[in-house]
Amino acid sequence: FSFGRRQNHMRHIGNREAFDAHVAHMSDDELRAATGAAAVFGGILGSLLDIRLWAREKGGRVGSEAGVGLVKNVHVQSRDRIAYEERKRVAMERGEPIPEPPKHGSWIV
Repeated sequence: FSFGRRQNHMRHIGNREAFDAHVAHMSDDELRAATGAAAVFGGILGSLLDIRLWAREKGGRVGSEAGVGLVKNVHVQSRDRIAYEERKRVAMERGEPIPEPPKHGSWIV
């Protein structure tokens, strides 16, 4: 890494950790609110695309489901990243091999 790229990489890691810490620890009510908002936004966006592209009147439902799926997936990935970082920390303290990261999501280790 050049110095500038290294700084950007470290800033990204810090932002991702802050994001994960917030998202992974969302309460059930916060998660329901986020998925509800994503469903509304996805539904509106899907309806707009439906009108422009397909005119089948299914875009709203599909967009809504996609929004909910995205929020749930981000939540699970954040929880998995935090759990992996903890397993990695414990392994390093014990002098054990670092465990493999989970197979899904965007992993920058």
